[in-house]
Amino acid sequence: MVGLAFAIAASANFPALLLALTWRRFNTMGAVCGVLLGVLSAIFLIIVSPGVWPGADSDTGSPIGWTLANPGIVSIPLGFLGCILGTVLSTEKATEHSFPELFVRSETGLGAEKALSGH
Repeated sequence: MVGLAFAIAASANFPALLLALTWRRFNTMGAVCGVLLGVLSAIFLIIVSPGVWPGADSDTGSPIGWTLANPGIVSIPLGFLGCILGTVLSTEKATEHSFPELFVRSETGLGAEKALSGH
């Protein structure tokens, strides 16, 4: 069960975090789409997994033929796909201008004191 919880968390957070730190064009719409697609796909794949559907004592297994014990191998790439599609299809452009400042802050910590003080 702990592994499944980590799969849900990784599907939601990893694609958005990685792309926010590395992709200049990545924006809010991409993050929201990636998180939603990652979480929903992980939860769906957990529900139809052989250990849950129709029950742990059943011999029939998953209704979709899903035999993997952990959905992360599918749901994390789907999270990346959601991030990319959400960013490409969005019209938000302001993030490209703020990326250099965010990149320097993430690598060095410079400017973080302004963010913490709220000014």
